[in-house]
Amino acid sequence: MQRSPSVEFAESSIIRTIFAQPDQDHIQKQFREVTTMLGRSHPKVAAMLVDAQPDLLAFAAEFPRRHWRQIWSTNPLSNG
Repeated sequence: MQRSPSVEFAESSIIRTIFAQPDQDHIQKQFREVTTMLGRSHPKVAAMLVDAQPDLLAFAAEFPRRHWRQIWSTNPLSNG
């Protein structure tokens, strides 16, 4: 079964809200809210996120906020 691009866009938009939080406490709270929400409609996606939580959220525990944007970036110029 092929997934519609609009569903994938909605999922990715919801997931991105995790990374838009101002601090580690809010990131953790938003992660729980997102996985709960996705667990109802997309349980496999929610399970994948929960399994990957330590890796997904490591940036918040290990690096100061001023470095977060560079960590998230896929632009090699901003990662240098």
